[in-house]
Amino acid sequence: MNKKISLLRIVDLVFILLFILFIAYMAIDLSNITKTLKETQKEKMNLLLNYQKDVYSSLLYFGFDYELKDNLVSLVKKNPNITGVRLYSPRFDFSYPKNPKGQFVKADLVYKNKSIGELFLYYTDRQLINNFFKKYFHRFFIYIVFILPLTLLLWFYIRKKIKSLNKLAKKVEKINFKKTSMLEKIDDYLEIVLISNAINKLLLQVNSFYLSQKNIIKKLVKYKKQLQNAQKVAKMASWEWDCENKKFESLFKKFAGFKSMEEILPLISDDESFVNRLENICKDCGSFEIIKKAGDVYLKIDAQCLNQGNKKIVIGSLLDITDEIKKQERIEFLAYHDTLTGVANRMFLKEELQCLINFSKRHHSKFALLYLDLDNFKMINDSYGHETGDRVLISVTQRLKNTIRASDILARIGGDEFVIVLTDIKSKEDVSVVAKKILEALKEPVIIENKKFNLSFSIGIAIYPVDSNDIETLFKYADIAMYKAKKEGKNRYEFINEKLKEEIKVQYEISNQIKEGIEKGEFELYFQPQIDVLTNTVYGAEGLIRWNHPKKGLIGPNVFIPISETGDLIYLIDEYVIEEAFKTIKKWSNDPLLSHLKLAVNISAKEFKKNTFIPKLKNLLEKYKIDPEKLEIEITESVSMQNVTYTIKTLEEIKKLGFSISVDDFGTGYSSLNYLKMIPFDIIKIDRSFIKDILNDNDDYLITKMIIEVSKILNKQNIAEGVETPDVLKKIKELGCRYVQGYYFSKPLNYQSFYEFVKKYGKS
Repeated sequence: MNKKISLLRIVDLVFILLFILFIAYMAIDLSNITKTLKETQKEKMNLLLNYQKDVYSSLLYFGFDYELKDNLVSLVKKNPNITGVRLYSPRFDFSYPKNPKGQFVKADLVYKNKSIGELFLYYTDRQLINNFFKKYFHRFFIYIVFILPLTLLLWFYIRKKIKSLNKLAKKVEKINFKKTSMLEKIDDYLEIVLISNAINKLLLQVNSFYLSQKNIIKKLVKYKKQLQNAQKVAKMASWEWDCENKKFESLFKKFAGFKSMEEILPLISDDESFVNRLENICKDCGSFEIIKKAGDVYLKIDAQCLNQGNKKIVIGSLLDITDEIKKQERIEFLAYHDTLTGVANRMFLKEELQCLINFSKRHHSKFALLYLDLDNFKMINDSYGHETGDRVLISVTQRLKNTIRASDILARIGGDEFVIVLTDIKSKEDVSVVAKKILEALKEPVIIENKKFNLSFSIGIAIYPVDSNDIETLFKYADIAMYKAKKEGKNRYEFINEKLKEEIKVQYEISNQIKEGIEKGEFELYFQPQIDVLTNTVYGAEGLIRWNHPKKGLIGPNVFIPISETGDLIYLIDEYVIEEAFKTIKKWSNDPLLSHLKLAVNISAKEFKKNTFIPKLKNLLEKYKIDPEKLEIEITESVSMQNVTYTIKTLEEIKKLGFSISVDDFGTGYSSLNYLKMIPFDIIKIDRSFIKDILNDNDDYLITKMIIEVSKILNKQNIAEGVETPDVLKKIKELGCRYVQGYYFSKPLNYQSFYEFVKKYGKS
């Protein structure tokens, strides 16, 4: 058990510590005063000696020995603090008195820059002692007479009050809240009086509450049985049926809008009338429980036959469960429907598709699955807000409903993604007709609050069982066909075909090879030099991943990155690139030739959005202990604009760790200057699509010039990508871009080749 430290003991320790500090301060003060007075006295003697030495030097030099002696003796007699003087020179030696002793100061006697002797001035500290007593004992008197007694009084007073608090605490421990006895007065100290009064007030309230609760408990015990009976009929109405006379006796005046069982009876009878049910349970004295709808009200009806002497009766209850039924219906609706548009959701769609597959198998029929993606919908959300986007979706959904049959299925499975299932189709031409109607339905702009939105769909189509008899495969095929429609220009539809299926198969095989390649170490980081054209030196490099395939040789990222992004393989590639970059910078830091270089690596959108990205950077920084300024994190312009709030927050965290940030492919997206000003980039990379035709295409030239000027305004650096000719380099330099990279200098190189490039570049 831990010992509790007493506040009283703490106060004693504090005051003992203060007393020790007080004594130490007095001692230090005494030492400082003594030292100061001694130095002052010595300084006075030096001033006096320096003031007279020129006179003595002249007298000594010209041989006025008698006058010199008189002056020295007079100096001793006139100054009570001077005890003696001695002059020494090769020609003349004089002391007064004969053997002076004590503290002294010395001065060289010089005439015309020539030393002719030495003069010693001896002095006493009588004045020092007087000054000491005047200064120090004045302070000592203040310390002893005022400060020390006041401190002791304060210590005594605080101890006394703390003891009073301890007494109060012991009194509080003995309080019995069941009694109204009050705390006695312990001390006149204001705070203790206030605490005592507050405790007494609280005691009265607690005691009052205790007594009231005691009475309530007694009443609860008294009414317990009554409450149990009341709970059985809570929110319920009761009735009786006379089995012999076959008539009702209603025990309620009004219930759920009804005044008697006779009013309810016609609404709850079905093929087997309610009265027949009652007659049946009267025969075997049974019971039943049913739920019926009476008008707009849902009723739960319980009935139980009882024997009362020679008479049988049925007692029953009615419970209004309308709210519960509606809640259940709402829950079921939400489970299977999209909350915004009211159409089916993914769960409902999959269940319906399974039923539809079973039906199609039995009847040898076909159905088509149309995967729809609303083109450029994200721009509406980003520009006008999600509320406007939601209203657009609702309007689009209504138009889709008008294009399909009642037997078809419409579902919303994502933000701007819909699926339509066309049942019982005969041919692809039937599907094409509906697909064209869907595209036609969006030719007229959607109008929200006087704003016109021109929209279109990209549609991918797969047919059961022609393309597949599996739900997931149908979805995948329709999705692939939809992306094909987008690539072909949007606002169109595409059927899945054998070529696309073969591409999927190839992608699957390559995906497996990529995974195996990462595990086997077949991937390697290549480096494309970045040149500072102002100093004509290698400024840094961009790290670019390459795949050394054992059979196909070196494969560029344009082959395997798109395939990796369709699954989770891009995470493995990102992890490899990031860690390899840390390893490289660590290796460079130990090489004088490379230690000054920066390395830039591109991060995929998926990796950037993961909440593990920042912790991963922190762990690698701790593991490799590199200078974070040497690593440049690149994200594309389109990634930065997807969620600006998240982008700003994430990039600020990256910058806090010390890393640089660049925006890649700048000018190819749709960022605004306002967003660029907000996002904490350090470097803007000008996309090679503008650089390669800068000499021939005036638009590319103007865009490049604008990007460089905007960068200067925002105080950002520039790197021009894709510099491949000396004329392009010259034009880039004229526009004021300092950093460049491209095939004119070098293609991406492996580690050793890059090392040789850096080594030779300065010389060439």
